[in-house]
Amino acid sequence: MPRRSAAQRSGAAVAGVRSSLTP
Repeated sequence: MPRRSAAQRSGAAVAGVRSSLTP
C-alpha cells in the first residue's frame, strides 16, 4: 500500500535525521 510505504519512508527519514542531529 502506498500509504503504508509513505509512512514508513517518513518515519525512516525522521529517525535518520534525529540520529544525525543527536551525538
